[in-house]
Amino acid sequence: MANRRMGDIAEDLAEVVDFVRQSANGARSGEIAKALKEIPQRTLQRWLKSLVESGKLVQEGKGPAARYRFLGAVDEQKETAVRHAREPLRRCMILHRQRTRG
Repeated sequence: MANRRMGDIAEDLAEVVDFVRQSANGARSGEIAKALKEIPQRTLQRWLKSLVESGKLVQEGKGPAARYRFLGAVDEQKETAVRHAREPLRRCMILHRQRTRG
């Protein structure tokens, strides 16, 4: 990996982020390394740490079992959970209005 150009490194980092983004349940470092064979494991670990620190990825868990998720996907999951939690309340309010009007 010595003497790599910055453009090559940026492309590899983009591949890491894209792989994690496409992984529905997040991805472990071993899964990423297996898919992107040209990136050494230790380099990948450093990059993942950097991507987490910069806020591009979220790390869930520790060690080899840690999963990395794309931050946008985490936000989407939270929004979906909130929407699902609010739905029964919204239905109750609609029923209440219908009963009190009628």
